[in-house]
Amino acid sequence: MELDIFFSPIDDINIEKESISEHFTSYFKDSSFPDWESVDVVLFGVRESRNSSFNKGCDNGQGRIRKALYQLNSTTHCKIADLGDIIQGNSVEDTYTAVS
Repeated sequence: MELDIFFSPIDDINIEKESISEHFTSYFKDSSFPDWESVDVVLFGVRESRNSSFNKGCDNGQGRIRKALYQLNSTTHCKIADLGDIIQGNSVEDTYTAVS
């Protein structure tokens, strides 16, 4: 099964030299879907706030997290893939299924 059908690409992020993002393969609008099976760590966002009445706006947090994460300094040799964001399903259960 092709996983990319479940994901939307991320917005462009400024990549700083010597930051952890130099080790990322990210799914941007103008790039292909990362080879997630060849990396050490996989990240993705989940744009879902249904069933989270005490956590309003949590479906928009991934952009803020990425902005901070991509700027961190790092000397890691870890290969990291950012697959983008899970596309919200018709129901919250559909989204949960896509995540699993």
